[in-house]
Amino acid sequence: MFDNRKHIISALAAMTLISAPAWADVILPAPKTSAGMGVFAALNSRHSAKAGEFPLKDISKQELSNLLWAASGKNRFGKGWTVPFAMGKAPYNTIYVLDNSGVFKYNWKDNRLIMQNKRCFITTNI
Repeated sequence: MFDNRKHIISALAAMTLISAPAWADVILPAPKTSAGMGVFAALNSRHSAKAGEFPLKDISKQELSNLLWAASGKNRFGKGWTVPFAMGKAPYNTIYVLDNSGVFKYNWKDNRLIMQNKRCFITTNI
């Protein structure tokens, strides 16, 4: 009798894992790595802005993909990173993205966002 309960509990646990909120993950488009402003032009145009001068607007999935790739993406045909890591090891940093639908963790291997929490933590009161 005990052995059957163990199998039923294992089956229920497996079904729960299978039905985890994978539907909430966001697959990002491939980052665009060959266009845009050059490094020196970007440095030359860089300036500070007060909070009221900074535009509060949504960014596209493409822009988000580009930013996340710049923060911790693979480059040089998969042999290196866009940021320095010791001995070329996988990133030790974790990047979280907040939007109106919840909190996501960036998965650099698959270039996707994995939902961590459905609660919206964004406020428009600045």
